Amino acid sequence: MLSNILKVHSFLAIIRTDMAASGNLMEGIELEKELTTYHYSTDDRMFEIAFSLRKNHIPPLGLRTTPETIQIILGDDAEWKNSHGQECMSNGAFIECNLKKKFLLALSSIVALPPLFLYSGTGYIALASNIHLFLKIPGHALHFDPAGLHDFCNVGYPINHRTLFKDVSLVPGGSKITADAEGRVAVKRAWTFPERDPLPDWDSYTDLQLDAFKQSVQQIDLSQSFLSLTAGLDTRTILAALVMNGVRLPAFTMSGASLSLDARTARSLSKAYEFSHRVIVLDESFYKNLPTYLLEASRLSGGLSSLEQAHEVYFYTNTAYTAAARLSGNLGNQIGRRGTERISMRNSEPSFLRLEHLTGSRSSGDEEHWYINGLSPDGSLDYKFLIQQEVPFSSVGNYSIGNSFLIQQSPYANRRLIEITQRMPSQDGTEKDLSLLMMRIRDLKHRFLGESASLSFQVKMIKETGGYVASCPINWGWRARGGVSATGIFQGFLAFLDALTYSRGLTSGFPGRILNLMHISGLHEFIHHKEILKSNLKNFLYDNLLSTSIKQSGLFDQGVLRKMLDEHYSSQVCHHKSLLLALDIALSHKIFKVVV
Repeated sequence: MLSNILKVHSFLAIIRTDMAASGNLMEGIELEKELTTYHYSTDDRMFEIAFSLRKNHIPPLGLRTTPETIQIILGDDAEWKNSHGQECMSNGAFIECNLKKKFLLALSSIVALPPLFLYSGTGYIALASNIHLFLKIPGHALHFDPAGLHDFCNVGYPINHRTLFKDVSLVPGGSKITADAEGRVAVKRAWTFPERDPLPDWDSYTDLQLDAFKQSVQQIDLSQSFLSLTAGLDTRTILAALVMNGVRLPAFTMSGASLSLDARTARSLSKAYEFSHRVIVLDESFYKNLPTYLLEASRLSGGLSSLEQAHEVYFYTNTAYTAAARLSGNLGNQIGRRGTERISMRNSEPSFLRLEHLTGSRSSGDEEHWYINGLSPDGSLDYKFLIQQEVPFSSVGNYSIGNSFLIQQSPYANRRLIEITQRMPSQDGTEKDLSLLMMRIRDLKHRFLGESASLSFQVKMIKETGGYVASCPINWGWRARGGVSATGIFQGFLAFLDALTYSRGLTSGFPGRILNLMHISGLHEFIHHKEILKSNLKNFLYDNLLSTSIKQSGLFDQGVLRKMLDEHYSSQVCHHKSLLLALDIALSHKIFKVVV
């Protein structure tokens, strides 16, 4: 337990640089409705900070008066004993505010998660744990960033540390931020990957990774955590480490009304090791209150996702009262096998956007895949690119939602484990082109046939633990102890059919009805966003996309948008992708009060 470091839920700091401005910028501010906001400022109001503590973190008595220096941790404190505010952590950010000197210092996490958002514009500099907190500043207005919006339409999320908004950036991972009342703000590299020092063989490399992983699990405070358990390799490895250490945690899994493969496997694993297990089912209460979850997802994700992350808000709403932290396999995909969070880009043609200058004139179909910038000579994505670009850019919306409810913990988010990636044995290979097809084939191979113990520290961990965790099928059929399960392969094939049917938009057609009758639907895709958009949100879309405020903004071509809505809901043409993009942008405009 940290005695003098504050573990915060939300954080906002403002340094005024405009001497002509007057008054308290954050008078009576409330960051979170259910949590006490602590607000401090210098006598001249040039430097102000506000924060809310995590639910189970007892505030020290020193907060009753204005302290000279406040030190804060945002995220997990597992690496604090090693960093002490002098080095970047992998899953937590450190912030120090000196009210006497009017000086702010912050160290972002190595992977830029939990995120820090920096506003640097006219009148003041601000640093916040979530973009929606900038709305707490009286008179502050946000504007769409053309480059960020262009990324949003084509990639699916802003890249290059952009956000959807002008003058607001995602602080790069492994950075040191300094700011003062003179208006000087600097973001400098504070951590870098070590130089490549490849080991001679894979056994030495995976043994080194395994040792680091075991130590990482032991460093995490699990006294108030639950395990987010699935059928995948990443959380299976964590379960194996917990079993080996004699630690039992409550486990949670999300599912639709028909139990998913994840839920079934997690239930079986939990029963074998006497973990309490609860399935969070997307039932009538989820669909009844869907607009509420959808709006909250947009707000907490910084406008990056609404419908596609609504179920995450529902999940945390139903688990946050049971624990203070969520232990998950975050980063396991990247650290364990150089995988990615997403493969396909959105590539949506925003014909409904009236303002040409917001997105530029290039056709989305001409966009080169942004992964091309992270290729290594063997044709795979480079670890540096994965850890400090692919992970934060693709995950910042989802992570921001989760971090708004619970501390996000992961043994894969560990400095030593990340640095060890530079010791991976050299691989023969010449410069290769990026192949999305090969990336998808590789993913399917991993799901059905798994990974080799000689190349995977995760498989080594599970085999070393032994027992049911090693024999129970992983993903779509393979076993960590070796070989495959016939039953697992069969269930995996059914899950693959479910995923394929959903990806082809056939869930409401004949194939979908057949899978539903055979109780296969929901085995992999437990939430069907296309069906929800069409069946549950028709009035919501018409009300929000054709609202008076949207019309007055001039953001959309109302004629084009109305035609798309009418065609979609009369089943003439499927405009799911474009309408979902329009909804995300419209809700960003509404929630963040964007000035167009």
